[in-house]
Amino acid sequence: MKELFEGQLLDHAHAVVQTAYAALDHRHVVMHSVWTLIGPDAITPAVEVIDALESSDPDAALAALVGCDVDSEGWRSVHPRTGGPGPASVAELRGIRRELEQAKESLTELRFHLASALYAGKPPGARQVVHPDTDERLA
Repeated sequence: MKELFEGQLLDHAHAVVQTAYAALDHRHVVMHSVWTLIGPDAITPAVEVIDALESSDPDAALAALVGCDVDSEGWRSVHPRTGGPGPASVAELRGIRRELEQAKESLTELRFHLASALYAGKPPGARQVVHPDTDERLA
């Protein structure tokens, strides 16, 4: 971008791109959060583990134990990079979606601003204006 744009337009473009990157990164962190069960619901009784190991297909029985659905208030999400708490509510997930939608709109607007500056000279900020049909650089 530095080759084509300068000044306030370049600063604005960098800010929009950084904001979009931050929103996308936030989304990735949430999508890759690890959900873990804590408290008494996280404990599988030893009898169930022993029964699984002694079954005719212990691998399948253990996989069923590990993959069973547990309805519990003990579920927590863990941030994949820091190990800190991840998203805790649907409201937080909605906020992340809003951030992404706003970033998409801002990037779309930026695209038109940059094209207008490059091909029409307005808003100011293009280092050189380019003729849209011939790609000839205008003074």
